Amino acid sequence: MISNIHTHSTFCDGHDTPEALVQTALDKGLIALGFSGHSYTPFDSYAGMTPEIVTLYRAEVRRLQRVYADRISIYLGIEQDLDSDLDDLDWEYRIGSVHFIKRGPSYYPIDAHPDNIHEMLDTLYDGQILPMVEEYCGRVLGMFETMRPDIIGHFDLYRKFNDKQHYLDETDARYQDLVCDTLQTLVRKGVLLEVNLGGMANGYTLEPYPSVSLLRFLQKEKARLIITTDCHRAPYLDYHYNETVALLQQLGFPSMVVMGRNGFEEVPL
Repeated sequence: MISNIHTHSTFCDGHDTPEALVQTALDKGLIALGFSGHSYTPFDSYAGMTPEIVTLYRAEVRRLQRVYADRISIYLGIEQDLDSDLDDLDWEYRIGSVHFIKRGPSYYPIDAHPDNIHEMLDTLYDGQILPMVEEYCGRVLGMFETMRPDIIGHFDLYRKFNDKQHYLDETDARYQDLVCDTLQTLVRKGVLLEVNLGGMANGYTLEPYPSVSLLRFLQKEKARLIITTDCHRAPYLDYHYNETVALLQQLGFPSMVVMGRNGFEEVPL
């Protein structure tokens, strides 16, 4: 049962139209495809959809649901940032993500470019990474409490450039304690966490979000996980999916969540 529910199209910062993505999903044998365009975020003119584009996006996904109803299950979702304008639209699921650190009227992107990370660390944290991670974790918890998304997106996104830039020691006990405490809080609230393969697909990271060390912790905490590819290009709809299923099996997860014909399903591993 291969599906992907973290998918971006030309309506936001993806490279393919929704229909091209559906065709690729059919070719690859996906049972379900969920679209998760970036929600309207006033200061983000690059990735976020405008309200007008949101209307067009919703209409196109609804059209595809009708056209392909007998071939694949298509879901209308949204990826909402903590700093997005909230709406009361009837999304079939919502991914809640944190992409920015906010300071006064300014927003500092976590994942746009390596230079942004260093600028943020130097400007806000005297070059120190742990205070930034602590604030980021607090924003993730605040996002969950205020937005109640169905899924928490790419939990440790701040790792995106770390394999090449080495600004974070992921073996540091203080770091591990901080992020594991945050994850434990989320798991005990019943959160569904994505195992996000987008950083790997685009050549930034060697491991998914969350990292393998954090996945080991999540296995002990009996966390609920769903694999996504954070797809921005059609060929990556099933990127490293089977390998990640095998990884979760190896780590001892008894099951995972998959988007199936009738919504979210818990399937044994």
